[in-house]
Amino acid sequence: MLEEKVGITVIGAAGLIGKRHVEHILENKQAKLHSIVDPTPAAQSIAKEANVQQYLDLSELLQHSEGLHAAIVATPTGMHIQQACQLVRGGIHVLVEKPLCNTVEEAQPLLQACRQPGAGTVLVGFHRRFNPYILHLKSILDGEQSNLGTSPVGTIVAVNGLWCTRKPLTYFRQAPWRAERGKGGGVILTNLSHELDLMRFLFGEITRVFAEPGSTTRGFDVEETVAITLKFQSGCVGTIILSDSALTPYTFESATGENPFLAKHHQPVYTIMGTSGTINFPNMELWSFTGQSIEGGDWTLPLTQSKQAALPFDQEFATDTGPNSPFAKRLQHWLDFIQGKSETLSCTLDDGLRNMAILEAILSSASSGEAVVV
Repeated sequence: MLEEKVGITVIGAAGLIGKRHVEHILENKQAKLHSIVDPTPAAQSIAKEANVQQYLDLSELLQHSEGLHAAIVATPTGMHIQQACQLVRGGIHVLVEKPLCNTVEEAQPLLQACRQPGAGTVLVGFHRRFNPYILHLKSILDGEQSNLGTSPVGTIVAVNGLWCTRKPLTYFRQAPWRAERGKGGGVILTNLSHELDLMRFLFGEITRVFAEPGSTTRGFDVEETVAITLKFQSGCVGTIILSDSALTPYTFESATGENPFLAKHHQPVYTIMGTSGTINFPNMELWSFTGQSIEGGDWTLPLTQSKQAALPFDQEFATDTGPNSPFAKRLQHWLDFIQGKSETLSCTLDDGLRNMAILEAILSSASSGEAVVV
């Protein structure tokens, strides 16, 4: 068991996500920011403010790895596998930001590296599994909030998800790869992975997908809007509308307040429909019959709306700051594993590869116009 603080480096520390990782490491008493790896001028001020060493590349870091136990890879997707392989081969535990890679085949060297004696482990960075709203919704659907131990929606038959926003052109100019096919660009690889992970976390495995891409408005060689249908192993079906060119209040971030840099609108982004009722997320508004269940249902009767012990939209629960934030909870989960206080990781390499296989199937469907079995 590791008794000392866990020394962590952040690779890509000056990026949007990298900065947030640095902040949470500095706030955690079990962690110590060992260094940052980032050649950009913006990284210099981060290193200076945190009083740590800035390395220009991974090779330079590995020459000064004393006291280094773990690394967060927050670089562009196309760099993830090569960097993670170098780290785990050195016995360093790795948290890789989503998506893990561009293709499942691309990740095979990392699978092999993790199987070697003394290799580090990999946690794939799906932090929304730690979001208090998601955990609360899961407890409702699993019947943990009911005196009878049953879900208020009954058997789930259909789900609908929305993730639609309009990204400014500066978002793409800051990182040109975001608009390039084959380098991790496009709304599917950039933004769908979190939604798919939550769908699997809440509703089980996805077995078949179909994707219909929409029109492009920016002239980039990547998709910006897509309608997706999902078939789950349970028989449940689902849809996701995904767009980074539609101006709407419907994103997970603005619904829950998870990202401190985005406006909060608190509009429902998931609808879960079942045989006994329908609930939306994150508002937790349940539509059902009052008092008793009617065999077979009756569409002529009015439904009633009730709140399922919704969590408050406040800083403690909803934003990216503080000990209850998803980033902080995930970091704590990872530290506990590294220090031997827990034996399992929430989202393993195999989990990340399953998500990647579904993303690949969706990209294939969008290209071919055919449904794809996963």
